[in-house]
Amino acid sequence: MKFFFKLIAVVFMLAVIFGAGYFMGSFRMEKLDRMLAAAKSEMATKVTGLEGEIRSLRFRMQLTTARDRLLAVETHIKERNFGMAETELESAKDGFRSAAKITSKENGETLIGLEGAVDGVIEIVRRSDPRAKAKLDAVKADLDRLINRS
Repeated sequence: MKFFFKLIAVVFMLAVIFGAGYFMGSFRMEKLDRMLAAAKSEMATKVTGLEGEIRSLRFRMQLTTARDRLLAVETHIKERNFGMAETELESAKDGFRSAAKITSKENGETLIGLEGAVDGVIEIVRRSDPRAKAKLDAVKADLDRLINRS
């Protein structure tokens, strides 16, 4: 009978140890799942923020490239090289179009307005009129405001 009670005590102790291990392990898994879910949501937030930053940087880079082209146009007008000025203006216009695709609606409308202004400069340049510089300066000023705002 003494052996039987020892056997029951050992089985009971093993059951208690197994139960305690099971509950400790399941508690740790729940905690690990909560930590993993928190890390996932934090990473999703950071990725979304980085995508926005990258989009903003691409937008600014395209605007800066277009501004560089407008500076080249100014140089070509001073040198009375109106054919190259027209080519650079077309490139700047393409830059405005590509920048408008990746920006907000408000900035896109501003860029469409700048495209129209560049079209006006192109018409003046086609007539080989050196007074295109004044209109070009207005376009550059609007573009500078847009770059500084974004």
